[in-house]
Amino acid sequence: MWKQRLISIISMGLLTSIMGAGSLCMAIESSETTIEAREFTGNNGEKLLYRVLRPGNYDPDVKYPLVLCLHGGGGRGNDNKSRGTQAFIALSDPEVQKNYPAFLVTPQCPREGSWAPRDPNRMYSVAKLPMTREGILVLEILDSLQKEFSIDPARLYVSGQSMGGRGTWEMILRNPNLFAAAVPVCGVGDPAEAKRIVHMPIWNFHGGKDGVVPVQASRDMVAALKKLGSKVIYSELEGVNHGSWEPAWETKELVPWLFKQRNPNPGKAQFSIKTRQQAQRQGQRRREPRARRSGGRRQAGNIGQEGWTWENSVPNISGGTVQYSLLSPPRLEPDTIYPVILSLHGGGGSHLGGGGSWTRRQYYNDYRQQYPAYVVCPNSHHSTGVYATIIDVIESLPQVDLDRVYVMGHSYGGEGTTTVIGEFPKFFAAASPCAGGGLTRAGRTPFDAESVKHLPIWAFHGSIDAVCSYQFMKDNFNDAAAVGGNFKLTTWAGANHNVPDLFFVYDGGDSSIEGALGKFEAINECSTPGVCDEEMVYVKWLFKQNRKSQNPKAERQGQRRREPGARGPGGREQGKYFGQEGWDFEKTMENPLGGDEIKGSVPILFGPEFAALRLVTTS
Repeated sequence: MWKQRLISIISMGLLTSIMGAGSLCMAIESSETTIEAREFTGNNGEKLLYRVLRPGNYDPDVKYPLVLCLHGGGGRGNDNKSRGTQAFIALSDPEVQKNYPAFLVTPQCPREGSWAPRDPNRMYSVAKLPMTREGILVLEILDSLQKEFSIDPARLYVSGQSMGGRGTWEMILRNPNLFAAAVPVCGVGDPAEAKRIVHMPIWNFHGGKDGVVPVQASRDMVAALKKLGSKVIYSELEGVNHGSWEPAWETKELVPWLFKQRNPNPGKAQFSIKTRQQAQRQGQRRREPRARRSGGRRQAGNIGQEGWTWENSVPNISGGTVQYSLLSPPRLEPDTIYPVILSLHGGGGSHLGGGGSWTRRQYYNDYRQQYPAYVVCPNSHHSTGVYATIIDVIESLPQVDLDRVYVMGHSYGGEGTTTVIGEFPKFFAAASPCAGGGLTRAGRTPFDAESVKHLPIWAFHGSIDAVCSYQFMKDNFNDAAAVGGNFKLTTWAGANHNVPDLFFVYDGGDSSIEGALGKFEAINECSTPGVCDEEMVYVKWLFKQNRKSQNPKAERQGQRRREPGARGPGGREQGKYFGQEGWDFEKTMENPLGGDEIKGSVPILFGPEFAALRLVTTS
């Protein structure tokens, strides 16, 4: 049933896009309910997108319940059509709305935001951390909807998954008298503050094999509540990984239980301008008023993160645009050239600034002054067109050292790291895939050990990773060993998927290292003794890698040299790219289906009208 509803919701989103993209409020009528896509402007002038489902046959003389549905990290964006939460999908089902008519509200967190704060160690604390701007705006939305519609203040409910699960705990811990009940799914709470919500009906779900948000987070929160006498319900789903929201909302008792709850003493939301000021003093990223940058694109400033620009955009050589965030060196000294870190986000980080915590926090806070460099974080799916476009961006940076370009990524970004070095094997000076060996050996992008055997690679993986199999990373290591490659592998014994915080700060040896998610033993291997660099402090290893030292005779062999005269992305000089065997980047082909000629080099197949695109081998 929920899958049918998901198709319906997706169709509604497409209809919104076709009928009126960019409108402040778009109503989508169905036979039973109305879904409106809205943009809310808060008390401080800040904006947040959200959708609201209004019950069918709405009667202003009837008091209706309202459910706040908070999405996970993968739902971030700015289109107001992102993936809905499982709560929204389940509760918008026509049969459910017939039996339990209710308002549903699902805000969309912007790419750089979060429903709840975290400190530099990814820890959550109500007492030590202020609310995020998004959390405050959500409360303001609830307040405005209660003024606009006939909503029962005794029946306000909240549910969320993953990042939204943490947001659910955040909402009830900050506002213990606002909600009648809560359904957090695979989220992180604050056990130290459990006393605030001991009275509240809570049904908490978590997958027993969650490789993204450790199940211990829910166990600790529930234990703290029960110790205080709470009647919290806890369902640990045996054998389930991170996607526990689907089986959670398939629990037949959950919906009747939720709407049965009443708040005997409903209170008001607790938020203020003072809270915002506290957040700004803590260095939370808040956007300055947007200004136009060259080319007509909008550029946002960034408070608390000096040096970052978050909304850069260049034309993709395969069509469309590529967005990326950029960190520049603290200062550009005369007669000095600077290395570049290309940081590829994971599946849950597809938002500007989502290049990984190791670059956004660890490099920025701990190493930027000692090792000044550019950091480029593309916000996109991983494809040859995106890679080639970002490489063009890297080559255009002022005072850039093209012999010291490094690529790294976690999870989906780890897979992307493996892919990009295979497609541009002579461009990079070093690579570090983390927990991203691939999904299936047959279905993933193959690791071409022969083409990159010259390239220093230091990979990291948890030995019991339940998301991206450790065995695939081990396969890559063994392939490198077979050809005499330069491949170091650090295995975190007993660690699951979420280990990106460990590798950038790794200082060598086989001793245990303390990370945000636990303490793990590091086991180090080298594919070819005598070939791997013996440096065991990761950040020192990274910044000493230089393409010249790997192949002095080739020197500029792998650089994509330009023919003079032509213009490429961003108006920079562009010509045919050399050094990439088999590619012709300026090919014009007749379209066999009719219409205009097709120009390009990368087969991005959006539909049959693009079927003429082919990989073209140069003669």
